Amino acid sequence: MLTKDPSLLQKEYCQISHQALLRCLADDPKSLHPSLYVRLLQGTIECDKFHDMREHRKALSTLINIDDKERLSRVLKFKETPADDKVVEWAMRSCAKSHQEELVKALSWPNYLCFHTIEKVKRCVSNFVGKRRHAWYE
Repeated sequence: MLTKDPSLLQKEYCQISHQALLRCLADDPKSLHPSLYVRLLQGTIECDKFHDMREHRKALSTLINIDDKERLSRVLKFKETPADDKVVEWAMRSCAKSHQEELVKALSWPNYLCFHTIEKVKRCVSNFVGKRRHAWYE
């Protein structure tokens, strides 16, 4: 029976978590519930031993709790209000670029190559489709 070292399993879990966060940032903003991103990012606490995201979690938490110290707690407990969602979305968009840069650094070499290949293909296709769609309107 093949078994893996627990630290290797933890590292794989962290890679999957970082990839999921990157997909959240890369996908259409309308298709993502902002609190999902926050919960996923908070779930990377155990991954700090492989790649430290503490500062990024803290920055996001600070923005989320800017005028209501209980907002992050409500989000993590699935008790957020529509007003909370708006603030969380704003906070997520404010941190998106720095988070994306840091999450890409956290990827292993094969996952890094995979991420960039997929992103380039998606951009190419969307540009092609966008230009084609645009040409129809001219």
